[in-house]
Amino acid sequence: MLVLAMALVGTGCSEEKRPWEAAPDASVRDATVPFLRPAETTTESSQRVGAANAARPQSGLENGDVTALGMTEKTSAQPGAGKSFRTCLGEFRPETEPIRDVERLGLACGPSTGMARLGDTVTGVVSPDGEVALAHSFSARAGECYRAFAVGAATVEELELTLRTSHKHRLAADDLDGRVAAVPSDRALCILADDTLSAEVSATLGEGAFALQIFRLPASRNAAAVERER
Repeated sequence: MLVLAMALVGTGCSEEKRPWEAAPDASVRDATVPFLRPAETTTESSQRVGAANAARPQSGLENGDVTALGMTEKTSAQPGAGKSFRTCLGEFRPETEPIRDVERLGLACGPSTGMARLGDTVTGVVSPDGEVALAHSFSARAGECYRAFAVGAATVEELELTLRTSHKHRLAADDLDGRVAAVPSDRALCILADDTLSAEVSATLGEGAFALQIFRLPASRNAAAVERER
């Protein structure tokens, strides 16, 4: 009886197989398979980003920022890098009337470089606080080149002139001393995309009247000038 009881006890206490010892359950996900998709290769990622960028609408500024609007580097193919754009300024001496002075400056620097005046002469008064006294807007077309001239009265010791895009990005600023300003001082500013530019006039020293003129080089003359310089 004792032997039979021990046999029965031994049979009742037989251990079940542990979970990791049993056959795998097909309904359970294999833990060795990652839950996240495999990481993209560098090539796959670049192709995906490139396709997304190509499908996204591009604006003029995104395609080149200020460069697309005219802030081009001065090269041999840039009309306006010639001597005539600089010598006309060096030979100019302002007198007492800003309107007449800017007319004289325009005649000296405009026709000699193939440029013609755009619009009427604009006038105003500057104060020495550096505040913009005038922001004159004008339409600029792709392929054309522009230059701005301003002359202050004898009481204006330091006149400032800046050209900006419609987004207020600075394209060029006056680097001349005194009451005569030309932007750019050594060339014409060529525009690669249609925009509305503004010529801002101010003073950092002295106060008084000033006169401003904008000059334009048409696209046809611009192309001819580039061809001659090649």
